[in-house]
Amino acid sequence: MASTITSSFAGKVTDFYASAFLESATLSTAGITIDNNVQYKYIPRGFSMSNIIATGSTCSWSDAGTTTVTEDPKEVKAFHINKTECYKDYYNSWNGVAANDGLPSDVEDALAKTTAATMKANIESLLWKGSLATGSTTGGTYTKTMFDGFVKLLNGNAVEIAGNTLSTSNITTKLGQAYDAIPDAVKSIINQDPSKGVIFVSFKALGFYKQALAQQGINTTQSDYKATYLGIEVRGVDLFTNVIVAGLRESFHVASNIGLPDATINIKDMYGVTLERNARIEAEWKYVPAVTNVSQIVLVGF
Repeated sequence: MASTITSSFAGKVTDFYASAFLESATLSTAGITIDNNVQYKYIPRGFSMSNIIATGSTCSWSDAGTTTVTEDPKEVKAFHINKTECYKDYYNSWNGVAANDGLPSDVEDALAKTTAATMKANIESLLWKGSLATGSTTGGTYTKTMFDGFVKLLNGNAVEIAGNTLSTSNITTKLGQAYDAIPDAVKSIINQDPSKGVIFVSFKALGFYKQALAQQGINTTQSDYKATYLGIEVRGVDLFTNVIVAGLRESFHVASNIGLPDATINIKDMYGVTLERNARIEAEWKYVPAVTNVSQIVLVGF
């Protein structure tokens, strides 16, 4: 049986995925709904009410108003990594380390961390740009994958307004247009508590906004600085460059199988099994994005 090499991540599945998955720009956003321990199906539900408040007083009972419950079942989709690393590729080039068998310990750590970083970047991109079908979408081109990302889920169903090529000179105006388009019921919630709202922009657009703020004399260079518009966080994610998404944080969901036995990450020394002087990096995980109350979310784009 292959032995598992001891490194910073091997054998610590939850810690590994916390870095590779949960710390991505999108999923580390406060208020995003992350449901772990989902093996197969995920059913996100949205609730809305209308016309439930009547005028006057009464001693009788007359049911009024409508409660709408929407749900969109999703199947978590599987991804995996199978990668082989040869010991000899590292013996004489990694800090002068030479050994008879196995990878140097700092190589193991570096490989694990690089694997996590690669997974994080891929997950972050697919959450926004993924699509079951190829083709163009609002502001960019979908990435073919096993599920529809947030933009595809919103496109055609959200509150959509026309976009422009974003720049330092117009980013504040476009954020204002996104805010203005938020439905009044949602805007009322956000006005009472701006922390419940979020405006997603691309990393590039966030840079434009920080430049615009800097031109107003606002210091945006602190490591813990969070850009806001009317108190609402402006969050940089791997979104199409000229697209803006605004709404309630609680409307964005991701389900995964993190915490279940089949979410695995291992770096295995194969010498004791096959006499091959290599190590194998193996990982398997599942996830899927979902959106509730889509009609309450604003999508700015082309």
